[in-house]
Amino acid sequence: MDARPALRLRRFPQLARAYPGRDPVCREPRKARTRSTTRSTWRAAVTRAATELRATVLRHPWVGPELGQVGLLHVGPNAVRMTSGLLAQFRAAGFPASEEEHAAGALTSYVIGIATSEAAYLSLVARSGVPELEWLSDHSPDFDRETDPQQVREDRFTYGLDRILDGLASRLAQGNDIGVTANR
Repeated sequence: MDARPALRLRRFPQLARAYPGRDPVCREPRKARTRSTTRSTWRAAVTRAATELRATVLRHPWVGPELGQVGLLHVGPNAVRMTSGLLAQFRAAGFPASEEEHAAGALTSYVIGIATSEAAYLSLVARSGVPELEWLSDHSPDFDRETDPQQVREDRFTYGLDRILDGLASRLAQGNDIGVTANR
């Protein structure tokens, strides 16, 4: 195991403050309590994983386009660990082996898609040189200045994630006789 990242964080405390959480794609994960996922807790565990992936793409906007070119497995060992963990969560939920990868693929496709779009939007706002609220007011005449743009983005992400998880949960509720539907 390579201890160099940990040594850097000890030598340079500002790096430790700059990376306070776990970054599943770009930084070595810090030792964390592992939570076992069960059929009743899979949704919360998958939501945590999706939220972490979104946060990673927003912190590192280059990740989204890179994933589009090389795929999640080729980004690095942390991405592979994250994917393996996601598959384990779907397995613990009771998804049949034939659907674990499809469920994980649907979820990560949604998260990467919305996070890449959000990162591009935030980059556009940053390049404009004005705060997001002011930028929105200038470009959206019906935007309410009392609205928190960050909360709007969070709500949109949560809404979409809930719909994806609702769909996956409905597949799970059908039992073990579920299979891949042929192209329609």
